[in-house]
Amino acid sequence: MKRRQFIVLLSNATIAWPLAVRAQQKLPRRVGVLSQDLQPGLLETFRSELHKFGYVEGKDISIELRNAAGRNDRLPALAEELLRLKVDVIVAVNTPAVQAAKKATKTNCSRANRRPLYLLNSR
Repeated sequence: MKRRQFIVLLSNATIAWPLAVRAQQKLPRRVGVLSQDLQPGLLETFRSELHKFGYVEGKDISIELRNAAGRNDRLPALAEELLRLKVDVIVAVNTPAVQAAKKATKTNCSRANRRPLYLLNSR
C-alpha cells in the first residue's frame, strides 16, 4: 500500500470511528409523568427510586413532566402532548391522570402510539 493511500485510509477511519461509537450508544429512555396536581416531594421520591434501580436522569432516562395544576380539563391535552413527544412510558400520578392517559392511548390506537401506562401511588 502506498503511503498516500494509507494516509487516506487512516484519516477516513478516524472520521468514521466516532460515528460508529455514537451509533452504538443507547439513547435515554423518555418517561412521561402525568399529574392532576403534583404533591410536593413526589417527583423527588420518584427520581430517587429510579436512582436506586440504577437509572440516572440525563444519562439513562429523561423525565417529561406534565402537571395540570388541579385543572382536570387540561389532562387530556397534556396526555396527548406526551404521546406526541413519543415517551417510552407514561406514569400517571392519580386517578384523573390515569383516566386521561388511558383515553389518549386508546384514541391513538396505532401500534406505534401504544405506551405502557403505570399508576404512581402518592401515599
